[in-house]
Amino acid sequence: MIRRAACVLLSLALAPANWASAPAAVPQPRVAIVLTAAQDAGWQEALISTQSLAALEQFFTTVAGYQVLWRGMADPSIGAFYGLPRQPYREVLIGADSALPGLIRLVEFAAPNSVTIRANAQPWDTGGILSVMTRSNDTLGVWQAAQALGWSGYNEPVDFDFGPVKLRNVILRGPDGVNVSVYERLAPRMPDADDLRKLRRPFNAMQSVQDLSRTRNFYVDALGFEVINSGAFSNPRRAPNNFGTPANLVVAAPLEFAIFAPRKDSPTAVETVQMRGVEGRSVGAAATPPNRGIVSLRYPVSDLARITTRLRQHGIAPTIAAREIVLNPYGPVRALAVRSPDGAMLEFFEPMDARP
Repeated sequence: MIRRAACVLLSLALAPANWASAPAAVPQPRVAIVLTAAQDAGWQEALISTQSLAALEQFFTTVAGYQVLWRGMADPSIGAFYGLPRQPYREVLIGADSALPGLIRLVEFAAPNSVTIRANAQPWDTGGILSVMTRSNDTLGVWQAAQALGWSGYNEPVDFDFGPVKLRNVILRGPDGVNVSVYERLAPRMPDADDLRKLRRPFNAMQSVQDLSRTRNFYVDALGFEVINSGAFSNPRRAPNNFGTPANLVVAAPLEFAIFAPRKDSPTAVETVQMRGVEGRSVGAAATPPNRGIVSLRYPVSDLARITTRLRQHGIAPTIAAREIVLNPYGPVRALAVRSPDGAMLEFFEPMDARP
């Protein structure tokens, strides 16, 4: 018997961005959303709080080329989990592949006093989640399509060398302070796969941090994550980079980075960067629902108690203590939330029927 932790059958909505446009009588096909690849390995989905499901859904389905995997109302327990009114909220779950992690969940909390987490923020402004990171074989085409929907960037697409690899990158800036980083490998070239003609599924989420050592302690010591890669990237080219950093600062100091995930072969990771020599502000205090932007990364786990124990051993109190909620379409789960030193929210959830 297939457990819900491994596979959830749900309706695939064929409606366009307009919420009410699909006739109720149209039969809905079935699609399987699989948690197996992410369980104890990486984040399954990025949660984005938005003023308008339609605007971001249009980007992710047309520019990115993803599909709507599920559409419905959040269980009232979700609002209560975040300390919000216990009521349903409209949600859309979008992804490039229902069998792989890197899904995008859009939610309308419709909170009148909410703010945009990274409104007017620059990449060197720390706190929360800076972007979700994707790959493409047509960055210029994606850039043009995104601009047609009103998106912008911190710079035009920029080419640079990262060791032996030649890359092209642009960080797309959309509504609600949502950023999507697009990476194209110019050499050696990636195969012309169908999912690279627009955007491949998100594989990393980027966080700009104040202190990389402190961040490393959180992910490695407290959470037990692995270091996938780390180092300092020096760009010899005196020109504004993909982050829009002024040319004189680009060559003044290397960009320090570290990538963390629950295990080495993780399908989704967290990439943290520290931009020395560029002093910004912190938006971490605002990086929580119902405020708008990329508010959380959700990790499925087989043993939530292990996460709780590790946090306690390192003197870290969960932002939201472990409790039972209904996370549609996965069903009943036990979940907790914890925030990184710079305010990025991570949620860990254990499907209830995955227990022995």
